[in-house]
Amino acid sequence: MISIKDVANHAGVSIATASRALNGNGYCSEKNKKKILAAAKELDYIPNQYGKALKDSENNVVGIIISDTSNEYYWTMISLLEDYLKKIHYNLMTVYSSEDPKKEEESFKTLISYNVSIILFTPTCSTNLNLIKVALANGTKVIQIFRKVYNEIGAILNSDDLSTYLACEYLYKKGYHKMMLLDVNYAYLNYEEVIPKRSEGIEKFKNLCEYKVIHIDFNDYDKEAIINQINSYKPDSIICATNVLAMLIIDMFNNNQISKDIAFITFDDNIWFKLFNITTIKQNSKLFVEKAIEVIRRGSFNDTIFIDSELVPRKLNLKQS
Repeated sequence: MISIKDVANHAGVSIATASRALNGNGYCSEKNKKKILAAAKELDYIPNQYGKALKDSENNVVGIIISDTSNEYYWTMISLLEDYLKKIHYNLMTVYSSEDPKKEEESFKTLISYNVSIILFTPTCSTNLNLIKVALANGTKVIQIFRKVYNEIGAILNSDDLSTYLACEYLYKKGYHKMMLLDVNYAYLNYEEVIPKRSEGIEKFKNLCEYKVIHIDFNDYDKEAIINQINSYKPDSIICATNVLAMLIIDMFNNNQISKDIAFITFDDNIWFKLFNITTIKQNSKLFVEKAIEVIRRGSFNDTIFIDSELVPRKLNLKQS
């Protein structure tokens, strides 16, 4: 790990001078301050918030970077993760990226500065590899969850192709042959490179039925445009790839903006869909967390693990009792 001593040596100043410049305490000439800050940037220096007392001690803290605070599935997973970590005497530190690479960068720096032993994160971009390398150089394991962007590190992923396939298979067997898949479009990621498997699940039915895939912007979507696309295509069934999109579609149903005759399946079997009695694709949070715990207890990890999902059959549209 790059220390304040390394920065001082690189800048050609004393440790005390470097400390004053980096911590903003005490006098430091403008000339020296510029040299020290330039050295810190060049060396990718990140202050250790735990200080000397923890320098040689094991820090049993797992950091997780949440990409979407509106997605209830993530909170279910975090709650389980925290419970499992307590059993092996680890703590959980949660920070947020909100699908913003800049916020992801700051979150990485925060977790590195607190000397966490593992970082779990859902990538928002493909441009923060340097920070991943800094974390790895400091002895911190880094694991991707839900999306694989960086081939240099391992990942734990839900089997999105299986999820979409199960939804399509169920709809097809129920007599629905004009399907629409609604998925999220991420501003800083090439969708087809990151999550191509969701559309692969529906493509297996290309000789059996019609289908259309719509990608909806994560933050800046046009609700009227979505309504128009649905009504112009006239699907007999809709599959939502996230619970956030599903709530948007339910709102459209309730406001009579799209037909309540449309069959409806969503990913993520949360409490709201149980209350609405809606058919869902259940992504196994418990198994996901158990695999994450296995990885945390393991030394190194560069594999890609897929967690299978299952269909939970309930009613298929809001008109059904």
